[in-house]
Amino acid sequence: DENPEKYFSDNALKKLQDDYEFDCKDGSCYAFYALRTEMQDSNPGTDGASGICDIEPDGDGWYMVSYIDMGWTGKTRIKIIDGNKIDDYQRISQ
Repeated sequence: DENPEKYFSDNALKKLQDDYEFDCKDGSCYAFYALRTEMQDSNPGTDGASGICDIEPDGDGWYMVSYIDMGWTGKTRIKIIDGNKIDDYQRISQ
């Protein structure tokens, strides 16, 4: 989507910009990869699928999201505000 403000709060967008690790020429580069595993290639021996497996409430607006990313398992804590915007995130595993 070309409108990240629809899904992320100003706080999350700032964090995504701060986490961006490459040269950014236009000033609005976001590290959306911070919401995935750190793996860059598909897990050998798997079909390389990606998807959300589970979302569990973790208190105070936080949710634990378990997922498969190109065959690798991962978990990321996501904080939701205003009912539908990601405000913060923490990669837990992978």
